[in-house]
Amino acid sequence: MIHEHDELLLASAAIDFGLSDEEAERLRQAIHDCPVCAQRASAYRRQFQLLAELPVLEPSDVVRRRVLGAVATGRVRQSRSPMFLLLAAALVIGATLALVAVVAGGALFRPKTIAEFPPVDQSVGPGPSAVARASERGVLPSQPADPSSGGPPTAIAVDSVAEVISTNLRLRSQPRIAADSIKFEPFLDVGDRLFVVDGPVVATDHDWYQVKVWRPSDPGATWPIGWVASADINGTPWIAAATLACPPGPGVDQLAAMNRYEALACYGRRTITFRGLVGSSEPVAPCPADPVGACLGGPAWLAGSGGPFVTTDSRSLTSGVTPPLFLARDPNGSVTEDELPAGRMATIEGAFDDAAASTCKLEGTPTSVSTLTVTDAILRCRTTFVVLSATPAPAWLDLQTSAITTTPNLRVRSQPIVDDSSERYEPLLDTGTRLFVIDGPVLGSGYDWYRVIVPAVTRAGGEPMVGWIAVASKTGEIWAKGVALSCPPVDAFVDVADLARLASGSVPDGGASCFGDVRVATTARIAVTCVGPDAQSTSTTDWLAAPARMAIHVVDGTAAFDARIHPDLAGRTACDVPPNDRWVVEGHFQDSGAESCAAGAASDEAAEMARYRCRSIFVVTALTPAP
Repeated sequence: MIHEHDELLLASAAIDFGLSDEEAERLRQAIHDCPVCAQRASAYRRQFQLLAELPVLEPSDVVRRRVLGAVATGRVRQSRSPMFLLLAAALVIGATLALVAVVAGGALFRPKTIAEFPPVDQSVGPGPSAVARASERGVLPSQPADPSSGGPPTAIAVDSVAEVISTNLRLRSQPRIAADSIKFEPFLDVGDRLFVVDGPVVATDHDWYQVKVWRPSDPGATWPIGWVASADINGTPWIAAATLACPPGPGVDQLAAMNRYEALACYGRRTITFRGLVGSSEPVAPCPADPVGACLGGPAWLAGSGGPFVTTDSRSLTSGVTPPLFLARDPNGSVTEDELPAGRMATIEGAFDDAAASTCKLEGTPTSVSTLTVTDAILRCRTTFVVLSATPAPAWLDLQTSAITTTPNLRVRSQPIVDDSSERYEPLLDTGTRLFVIDGPVLGSGYDWYRVIVPAVTRAGGEPMVGWIAVASKTGEIWAKGVALSCPPVDAFVDVADLARLASGSVPDGGASCFGDVRVATTARIAVTCVGPDAQSTSTTDWLAAPARMAIHVVDGTAAFDARIHPDLAGRTACDVPPNDRWVVEGHFQDSGAESCAAGAASDEAAEMARYRCRSIFVVTALTPAP
């Protein structure tokens, strides 16, 4: 069927009236651009050809005079006889067919050639005069009809999702066929989805719905919010209510994977509760300070992008398979920023369609005819998930930091799950065992799991103890927690005694836990050890894992620790540094060269242990005489 209604009017008019050259060319082009139209036009030409080939049945003089008299006067003789009415109808139809087969042009009855009949679609709307009358009536609500009554289809609910079930459906800026109703491109096709914003309204003999369109098969296709007619004038539907999969208790991964308009249609303002890993990104305001053209604006916390988000756990965050679900938090609401701490598991309650969405708006001045509207801004804000309450998990561990067990007989496993696929490592860990956290949290078997290195414990088979621990029981008993290291500030010189405390001993990961890879400076006496004939070479071969060139001993009174000299500094450092001079020593932990320490490791666990050892080393990057 054809859905380009202006051209339908031309096709209808062409049956009985002549078209101008411009109109005929526009009708020809419309048929050419529409494969369905071209196919239907060919069928109609064949129908007209068959009609033209019918034998002409000449009516009697009496019938001819009566029919022509009725046409001229507009009056029809009434009769109470049903049989007479049927006979009269048959005679009128016969006369009409005869009139269709002829054309005035000097003779009353002349056969009409097939070329004179343009293609016509049976779903054609009203002619120009009917369109004008429909427009004069205005736009009125259209009432749902009883399907058994033979009337129009039942109305599709606002805030529901519909889908297109016919090809070449036109989206318009206004719910009518008129010059002020912009025709949006491209046509809609079968399978396109529609979020119903408003409607139905009736105009130009069609029910119209205001919709937001998306194409599941092509996420890059976009349309403005516009209006579509739901069916042709005979009631044949062009759109229908879609079937949605709405999980009754959706998790964060299900919500994040759903189309935002489908999620709004599924849940509306219903409160949803889920558990997930909170993260944060830099929030971005919805509009620049001085927008060029139109911009979808509103409150920054609701209409902006970025900010807090939630994922299932750390694996979903790093895999990128499931996108995060971005959250909105009303700064004037009951949820505080501390209740959404990044890196923590939390139980979150919230909903779509927040009441503040009504304050979203269109900002800026369009540079041309804009297809953005306030409706776009409000709908975008309605599809944002707003946090109503949040409860962070009481037990958690920070990544790349030290931790300690708080319960005896804590099990380390090969996988973050309790079943036979997860190997149980021996020995069990005692209370107070030091840990270094490298990954997590991950949800499994009802627990929050973290991957840890246990530096002072070796597995029963001699392998490093690297695996997964559950951080708390299902009843809330905490099994591991972070270590308070009394980290000194880095905006001033750090005492050598503090660096020695954090960077030495059997588990020297305090420096990595406190400072990460941030620059640290201290003042001290140093002793540089040079090995081999090319001690000042800048070669990076094994300089961190097994230094073969230069090492440095940092001393201040009774406090001392060993460090490495970065290769970039080695060629500029003399091996005979005076031992009694004081130097400003700058450097960092967590050096990126630690990755090379894992080369050649026999297992993944051995590689993790090697990287851990190298990240715990203080790397000197600058030496300058102390003032």
